[in-house]
Amino acid sequence: MMNQVIDRLAEIIAAPPAILPATVVAARKPARGDDVPAIAAALALEQETGYGRWNANRGDTIREVHSFNGLLTLEVWATTFEQVNNLCRQVQTRLAASATPLRQKGFLLLQPARLDPAENALHVPASGSSFPVWRQKLAYRFAFEAEEAGELPGGGPIKRIDVDVEETVVESFAIGSSDV
Repeated sequence: MMNQVIDRLAEIIAAPPAILPATVVAARKPARGDDVPAIAAALALEQETGYGRWNANRGDTIREVHSFNGLLTLEVWATTFEQVNNLCRQVQTRLAASATPLRQKGFLLLQPARLDPAENALHVPASGSSFPVWRQKLAYRFAFEAEEAGELPGGGPIKRIDVDVEETVVESFAIGSSDV
């Protein structure tokens, strides 16, 4: 489920006009020189919550929803400083442009948190030859929500909704049949 955060971000970056193809935005670092340019993404979760959501438009079913928040770090890889600088600026512009595409992909919040300086390094992969790269890290605080396909086990007609109230209840309502 956590991979959905990175997968959906890849879809946003690859949306027309594409900054990079979705196939090179992943939870992995480049393994070869021809894997660059790329974006390696990492998540640091602060909280994960699962709950049910009822939507009257979909009938009387409760669907499982997972909510994540934390820090999303993007490490942009390129062959030249100009290329890494340009890619970082394009990613920042895309993610700041409009909240609508982000919300459509499940991001409730995507807020800039950190920008590290670009660095030139010799990358030594686990296998294969080392190669020179430029890389720069961007970090974003995020809140993400994804709905599971299907309904919760034991779903069906809603018979009871528990509500915790700390103040006086001023409205009441009934759901379902009177024999509940």
